[in-house]
Amino acid sequence: MKKFSGILCLVCLSAIGFVATAYAQVNVGVRIGANGGLDAFHVAIGDYFKVSDQQVETCQDSNISDEDQPVVFFMAQRANVPPESVILLRSRGWSWMQIALHFRLNPRIFYTPGTYEGTPYENGHRAFHGRGRIRLSDADIVNFVNLKFASEHYGHDPREIAQMRAQGRSFREIHDGFAQKEERIEWDAKEEPRHRDNRRMRQDDRPHPDQNGRNRDNNGDQNGRGGNDHKDRNDRHDDNQ
Repeated sequence: MKKFSGILCLVCLSAIGFVATAYAQVNVGVRIGANGGLDAFHVAIGDYFKVSDQQVETCQDSNISDEDQPVVFFMAQRANVPPESVILLRSRGWSWMQIALHFRLNPRIFYTPGTYEGTPYENGHRAFHGRGRIRLSDADIVNFVNLKFASEHYGHDPREIAQMRAQGRSFREIHDGFAQKEERIEWDAKEEPRHRDNRRMRQDDRPHPDQNGRNRDNNGDQNGRGGNDHKDRNDRHDDNQ
């Protein structure tokens, strides 16, 4: 009996350990979307930077935060190096500015022209228009890269996104909002032709008035009488003659 209880206890502990490990992997790894794949934010990263799901997952598994991930792929793309090279330097504690200089990237590649007064972009904007060397903080680079990413991917004005950031919205929230709008527009586009066809059919079914104001149907009939009846009366009149 004691032996059976011991085995049962080991089985229960193993099951608990398996569930805990799986839960940890889900929380540390890539966020999962409703369809079991990448969520909308990470799908957008893959689409915009033309990288595979596996590369996005590798970046996420490297403990790179969501809003830092676009910076990884942006720098790798501009430096023409694998994303893993950028991830390696970042994992060593390098700042984004240090990594950019390491790959001989001009800091001006991060900048998107615009009006940024009163937004988190104000200090970075001032750095690009000052004298001397451009010095950007990690927050500046993350903000500008994500601004370029979101505005170009969804086709929105950079000033609109800067104002959203000033209101305290995260880039994930901004992406989710844009993605939902795109989904609604897509469904509207699918439904519109059918509604338009239905309206056209209803209009065609209506009787059309002639010059005297009398209703004529699609076969040329007047006041609900068929054109063939009128022709038959003429034929009978000819026969009587």
